[in-house]
Amino acid sequence: MFAFSNRWLSSTVVLGFGLGSMALAAEKSSEPQPPLITPSKATTNVTGPLDADGYVDFVAALNEQLGAGVSPNENAAIPLLQAMGPCEGNSVVTNLVLKELGQRPWQPGDLDFQSMGELGRARFGDNQAAAQAFYNQQGQAGSRPWTEKDFPDMAAVLSTNAQSLTAISEGLKRPKYYRPLVRRDSNDTMIMLLLPDIQESRDVARQLQMRAMLHLGHGRLAESRQDLMSLHCLARHIARGGTLIEGLVGIAIDAMAMHSDSVWLHHPAQTAETIAEYRAELQALPAVGDVARQMNLTERYCGLDATQAIARGRHGSVMSLSAYDAGELGVDNFDRWMSPEGFADALVAMSVNWDVAMSTMNGLYDDLSKVAAASTRQERLAVLGELDKRLLQIRSDATSVKGVVSSVFGGNKARGKNLANVLASLLIPAVGSACEAYDRAATRREVLDVLFAVAELEKTEGMPPESLAVLVPKYLKSVPIDRYSLEPMRYLTDGTAVKVYGVGPNGVDNHGLTYGQGEGNDDLVYSLPPTP
Repeated sequence: MFAFSNRWLSSTVVLGFGLGSMALAAEKSSEPQPPLITPSKATTNVTGPLDADGYVDFVAALNEQLGAGVSPNENAAIPLLQAMGPCEGNSVVTNLVLKELGQRPWQPGDLDFQSMGELGRARFGDNQAAAQAFYNQQGQAGSRPWTEKDFPDMAAVLSTNAQSLTAISEGLKRPKYYRPLVRRDSNDTMIMLLLPDIQESRDVARQLQMRAMLHLGHGRLAESRQDLMSLHCLARHIARGGTLIEGLVGIAIDAMAMHSDSVWLHHPAQTAETIAEYRAELQALPAVGDVARQMNLTERYCGLDATQAIARGRHGSVMSLSAYDAGELGVDNFDRWMSPEGFADALVAMSVNWDVAMSTMNGLYDDLSKVAAASTRQERLAVLGELDKRLLQIRSDATSVKGVVSSVFGGNKARGKNLANVLASLLIPAVGSACEAYDRAATRREVLDVLFAVAELEKTEGMPPESLAVLVPKYLKSVPIDRYSLEPMRYLTDGTAVKVYGVGPNGVDNHGLTYGQGEGNDDLVYSLPPTP
């Protein structure tokens, strides 16, 4: 569910922790057994709810915070889940989420959105070539105006899901969103939790996009605009979820919607008035997601929950965190504890000061949150650079002879700190990449808004502006500053076609060329006519 660094932990480090417990048997004999974690702001970040053994239930704590102030009748997650039905062919997670939300479970006969994968398998079975041709039509039907004659298979898909899509579109008008995390088993840790409905929401988005382009192909501009607004709302609702994955899925859906906005904008029947109206609606939308909140809350709890689970012996092995559970390693519990890795883990659990381990982990997430909360991209890169150096040093120290010796002879507090540093290198997500995705998304929204202003002026005056400065102050308060170059947005026109763009992550003006248009090009561009 969450993003992890590459697994690098060596058996030498784990063995070092285990040897430490044997070398210091007298010391640990007076320590509490099993290991005790004291809930506090410093160790667990939150002090409850607690489970029957006195440990923080991080899933319940997270759900309390995510669901605060969201009543059922304003929660868009409920109609979305109800209309989607079993996701990825399994109703277990859907029904657990609905139960947590106080709703009745999905039952056969209820709405059941059919993904392209489900429809393709049902229709073509093992004929992969036919199925691929079927799937390819989706991309074409989502990128330009079309009619039933162009893509009859896609028209049939939309007909199959007509009721679900209508219910979803209506439900997305609700102002708030709360999708709780749920366990399938009481011992599940947060890294084991599934989000099948979040993945399937991408398919919902593609079909809403296709329907918007179908409406546009028939000249139904208002209906097309309604579906595009549903796409934007879906993106924002999904991105309000607690996890970084939900934020990134929301960003991807919003990118789909913005490309379709440029296609809608280019329709010859558009007027300056309709463009201005839709632009105002888009400007009123909130930003997509909040990476600082996701990092400070859910990703932090994930790391703390995993650390706590190791202390309690609920992970298959410190060595196997990226495998999620012992079952994926092909061993049962008895074999696991009798294995060298499992034996070392048992020794680790008995020889570590887990309050120190949790406090150390918590402090590292404080640093991650500072990266995500930086006010500018330049500030974020500076903070991230320092954090990357620190994490590299942590990895080097943990696998060095000095690190192993410290784990053996340094006392249970030193072992707690060392183990937390090791775990942090396994569990800390790629915060820099996530922030970069948010920056690209924000830049694209600014570029699109400028393109709308260009189109509105063109409809009024019959030709595009010579420069973006002409748009100020009637259509723009000012020309937006590109967060990558710290200079005004770029603009190109030949008197007919136009391009508005930012320079993208490489910081180089590629003259309006973007990904897939030559090596190294990454400008963030929207154009009229739109680029396929």
